[in-house]
Amino acid sequence: MSSAWSDGFQQCFRWTITRSPYARLVEFYDRLAVRNQKDANTKLDTTWKKRLNTLGSFFEFIVGPVRMYHFSMTPTAGGDIGRHPGTRSQEWHLTNSQSQLLVDYVARYDHLKVDLLKICQKVKQKDASIPCSADALLAKTVQPLKGENHEHIMKYFSSDRVNLFQIVNDAFANDFLKFNYPKVNSIEEYQKQYIDQ
Repeated sequence: MSSAWSDGFQQCFRWTITRSPYARLVEFYDRLAVRNQKDANTKLDTTWKKRLNTLGSFFEFIVGPVRMYHFSMTPTAGGDIGRHPGTRSQEWHLTNSQSQLLVDYVARYDHLKVDLLKICQKVKQKDASIPCSADALLAKTVQPLKGENHEHIMKYFSSDRVNLFQIVNDAFANDFLKFNYPKVNSIEEYQKQYIDQ
């Protein structure tokens, strides 16, 4: 987009919403493997939906494709089906080749209402005639904003066999650093860092 619309891209206020790598991977898995909705929009979605169903669990998704792509290895179970954008880092999506952010503001899903207020303030600084309020933006959402479902995330990451948190910490190290998400290594740490804070 930045190359196709360079003048406008540089002049407008650009913002995005991020989620913790833990929450993003749970949502990606749920969207394609669990919720039997018709939201597999692309050929790659459909291919990954089949792969996730073959793998059979979130555990196998993390120890398989997520870990393998992190180490630049090709997953062996079924061959390489192509890296889905949903399994890439947020840094990959939001930075240029010099690792500079392509957006002016990064809102976090886990405190979206507060961040939407900040976005409105910044938009009004650029152009006071633009009507903007966090409540109005939230009212236009398709579903009511519930925030992260931390219990759901902890259920997926609960494993006695392998520390799934550690695999994600390694695979998405840059996201944790760039977007200031705390890394954890256990359910107890997740509780402290993401819920009790």
